[in-house]
Amino acid sequence: MALLVAGLVVGLPVAHAVFGEVVALLGGAAALGFFVGRWTAPPRG
Repeated sequence: MALLVAGLVVGLPVAHAVFGEVVALLGGAAALGFFVGRWTAPPRG
């Protein structure tokens, strides 16, 4: 969880500065969707 928070705190402002607001928003939404999907997925087996 700490890595996710650190990644968002550092990654989103950098993405915003380098690529613009749209890419930062889409990237943040994709990352959040990926992690929420992984955390809530049923166990494989």
